[in-house]
Amino acid sequence: MGKRKDLSEFDKGQIVMARRLGQSISKTAALVGCSRSAVVSIYQKYSKEGTVVNRRQGHGRPSLIDARGGRRLARVVRSNRRAPVAQTAQEVNAGSDRKVSEYTVHHSLLCMELHSCRPVRVPMLTPVHRRKSQQWSIRTGPRSNGRRWPGLMNHVFFYITWMAGCMCVAYLGNTWYQDALWEEGKPPEAV
Repeated sequence: MGKRKDLSEFDKGQIVMARRLGQSISKTAALVGCSRSAVVSIYQKYSKEGTVVNRRQGHGRPSLIDARGGRRLARVVRSNRRAPVAQTAQEVNAGSDRKVSEYTVHHSLLCMELHSCRPVRVPMLTPVHRRKSQQWSIRTGPRSNGRRWPGLMNHVFFYITWMAGCMCVAYLGNTWYQDALWEEGKPPEAV
């Protein structure tokens, strides 16, 4: 008898139920239409594992940076946040028996959501900055009518932008602003 394709999940379930109800191996094989050895192996697998579903095995080449290597890579990056990928790869390779390329390090950093350093918006602290901020708020107030933008001097900025529906929401100080179209230099109206 030639090899056939694997039995479906339904057929495997029929084998398990027939054997649990007390059917013999031969009668179960005749019921499903498979060999007796298939009935035995499927029921043994069910007895050991509690399921007849095949677990998918890992496929492809295993990653060079596994969980432990990822923790080590994160530690190296935290020690020097501004180091380029080439230097980080050299530091990772220095203490490991597995040599990884710069591309692998870069890809692993992106998967761990460790991106490049970006400038962070910080509040204006000096009196000169404060004066410039006030001048800006008077010059480019809501709809450019000369009024000050309330909450601008609190230096607490929080923006939510929903581009699909052109809905923009901003929290400045203690006031929420909302506008259907928020253009550059035109602060939204208060909600």
